[in-house]
Amino acid sequence: APADAFDAVLAAGVTRGLTLLCLNPDLVSVQPDGTLAYCAGTYAARYRRMGGEVRTWGKPDRAIYTAALAAAPGWRRGLAIGDSLTHDIAGGVAAGLDTLFITCGVHWPDLAPSPLATADPARLEALLVRHDVRPSLVAATLRW
Repeated sequence: APADAFDAVLAAGVTRGLTLLCLNPDLVSVQPDGTLAYCAGTYAARYRRMGGEVRTWGKPDRAIYTAALAAAPGWRRGLAIGDSLTHDIAGGVAAGLDTLFITCGVHWPDLAPSPLATADPARLEALLVRHDVRPSLVAATLRW
């Protein structure tokens, strides 16, 4: 669906003074065919721009990382793994965690000619500079 697919519903919510709860602020996700699809964070941002109140939980908010570490008593360190520099990696870095950036995810169009192709090092560096974030590690995919 296009980014404006729910604008009529969002506008009605703003008119009624409803608070939008966004439990996953990701903007896009990668579909099996490599295309990108809009996620809840995109619609939450549109709602906010329309004048609506939005409450967001999830990455990159530090609380999500604090809760994850609290769920593992005795652990003092963690590894934030993700494909979004804006959410996964920036959030992990801000929380003081090591981070693993997966390049075949949402940023693949900026990095390679196809979703599973190896990221071009120069394009990767330019993307990291543009987002002003530096992951601890970089990998094309994550498999086990």
